[in-house]
Amino acid sequence: MADVASLDRLKAALDERYRIERTLGAGGMATVYLARDVKHDRDVALKVLRPELAAVLGADRFLAEIRITAALDHPHILTLIDSGETDRFLWYVLPYVRGESLRDRLNREGQLPLEDALTIARHIAGALEYAHRQGVIHRDIKPENILLFEGEAMLTDFGIALAVGVAAGTRLTESGLSLGIIAKLLADRPTSLRTLRDTVPEVVEAAVAKALAKAPADRFMKASHFVDALGRERNAVAPALLAAPRLRSRRWFLAAAVGLIALTAVWWQLTPSGRPSATPQHMSIAVMPLTNLSGDPSNDYFGAGLAEEMTGALAKAGLQVIGRTSARALASRGLDAREVARQLRVASVLEGSVRRDGDRVRVSVTLSSGVDGSITWNEQYERRLQDIFAIQAEIARTVATQLRATLADESRVSLVRQETTDPEAHSLYLQGLYLWNRRNAPSVHRAVGLFEEAVKRDPGYARAYAGIALAKAVLPFYEDVDTDEVVEEAREAARRALAIDSTLTEAWAVQGLMNACLWKNTESERDFNRAIALDSTAATARFWYGLHLTHLGRFAEAHRQLARAGELEPVSPVIRIGPILLLINQRRYREAEAMVRQLLDDDPTFGLAAFHLGAVLADAGRFDEAVSTLSTMLELPSVRASEVQSTLAYALTRGGRTVEAQRVIGVLRASKGGRLPPSAVLAAALMALGEREVALDVLQAAVEQHDPMIVIHGRSARLDGLRTDPRGRALLAITEAQ
Repeated sequence: MADVASLDRLKAALDERYRIERTLGAGGMATVYLARDVKHDRDVALKVLRPELAAVLGADRFLAEIRITAALDHPHILTLIDSGETDRFLWYVLPYVRGESLRDRLNREGQLPLEDALTIARHIAGALEYAHRQGVIHRDIKPENILLFEGEAMLTDFGIALAVGVAAGTRLTESGLSLGIIAKLLADRPTSLRTLRDTVPEVVEAAVAKALAKAPADRFMKASHFVDALGRERNAVAPALLAAPRLRSRRWFLAAAVGLIALTAVWWQLTPSGRPSATPQHMSIAVMPLTNLSGDPSNDYFGAGLAEEMTGALAKAGLQVIGRTSARALASRGLDAREVARQLRVASVLEGSVRRDGDRVRVSVTLSSGVDGSITWNEQYERRLQDIFAIQAEIARTVATQLRATLADESRVSLVRQETTDPEAHSLYLQGLYLWNRRNAPSVHRAVGLFEEAVKRDPGYARAYAGIALAKAVLPFYEDVDTDEVVEEAREAARRALAIDSTLTEAWAVQGLMNACLWKNTESERDFNRAIALDSTAATARFWYGLHLTHLGRFAEAHRQLARAGELEPVSPVIRIGPILLLINQRRYREAEAMVRQLLDDDPTFGLAAFHLGAVLADAGRFDEAVSTLSTMLELPSVRASEVQSTLAYALTRGGRTVEAQRVIGVLRASKGGRLPPSAVLAAALMALGEREVALDVLQAAVEQHDPMIVIHGRSARLDGLRTDPRGRALLAITEAQ
């Protein structure tokens, strides 16, 4: 497609649907372009088959085969968006992933960290297993077709591999791997991976050896068995490794394919050179809330909201934006640009002011170096209030240009969309967002009201619906509400947002959290991965996903998500809770206590941290200290009251203070009209009191009515007493099913 005339013809043919911006790469089968989806205003990867290949395949065969893959819906498969034949061009469209291929990373780093290699193998195995169940085989598994983005591996090009494979079936095996490649791999593999890399655990070496065994009957039946054998815990050989079932040809080729990927990732001949950031350090930036110059403190929300929206625009421009809420916390301390840059570890800081006057707005911004505080650029904008989105876009584009050599096809890249034409609806949304970020029940309720006013003014305002979803999603964690009712309201708001704009990260994240609360764990993981694929800088999505993975016992993956969330929001108190919860569920109490006490030193008013200090102390067996901590916070608006009381009752019971525990449970019962609330921790307290049947009935109610706190502490020591009972164990297993 290097022919200029052909490219111009292609652009003209597709211009009403996809505007081609630049070439991303070219391979033996297709040329890949960065294009703009006109209808949905988003970046996509447009792949156009080479003319000679298109002539061999024919449009009917290609389109019939590639459409089979459109139904594939898996977090580690890059979904087919569109395909077609236009002016003799055969093309298809995939999401644009701002990452790199496994081949690129191997070429850059040489040898991957072992855990990364195993994660890639697990992700691709899941994708292949899912596709095989749908009757679809990839046919071209190789590092070039595996994309890596923010810790996730995604398999791409199902469609083209299938279509070409059908047209040239005699050259490809049914599995999609050339028999010659497999034969060479089997013949040439080393006697021992550990002779090449002594840090490879024996269980991993044994799993790879089995996957690549010369005799088909000695290999794994399917890819999932291979992943099981790799083992999530490295100190034990997985049961699948000990079995040697009879295998069917398609399945052992699947396992061999994943084995090839794992072996490629683990067994690379060069010495590791570290893991450089995907974004250069000079392109990192923090956006401070714009100072309110109106003289009315009630307008502070406007500058904070504009800063948050510009943060999203800068991330879309390819910059590494840190600290959406952390920047706000630091701004309240009056720190200068250099100190903000030091604490957030960014190269530049964008700060400024805003003044609203009727239907006019004046925005002043300054871009400063984080190294010496020198001013790199500044500008002032005075426009109509309804032009605020255009101002944000102009600022984001200029900052991006200042911090990087080029911004590809600047005239066509849409950094900020005008999501509403009603300035008052936008103002209501920003007020709601400002209150939601306070993360306590009264503020969240007020936020819901403001978001609802915004959608009344503009029923097409997708982000305001997403705001309703965000607010409803966190309410069950902050106060005693009917979880099922509120969860459904949150899901409905998220669905309405996505029906208008399917690219809203926060709406997908809400769906992920709500599905986690409903024990729909597969759907939850899918939604979280979609959210992160849309915006890798979404710290809240990663935070919630990390909590979900913690509940499922997938601690290594949880750590990666929570650590990345912490990198994106290093000062946010809420985000800092995530690693503490992970440590509590891992029974690492000393580390958890140290972290939560540091958080309280930094923000003594953060009630959620005080509650989790009490939880740490209770799980660690320091019951009197836990009681002292929890007794002081029974009326805090940032913590679900029944959860505090239940945890207090648990600590009192385990500490031998059963009369006091019964008194607390009596108060709790009275506050609920004579009924015990559906709380797993309350069930644990009752079990410790010896009231087994009552405890299990309460636990059953907690599971059936979706106690959201199970997502938070489902693996903690507080629930151990319930897990020792067969009925309790079975009930908790419902919440963890994958």
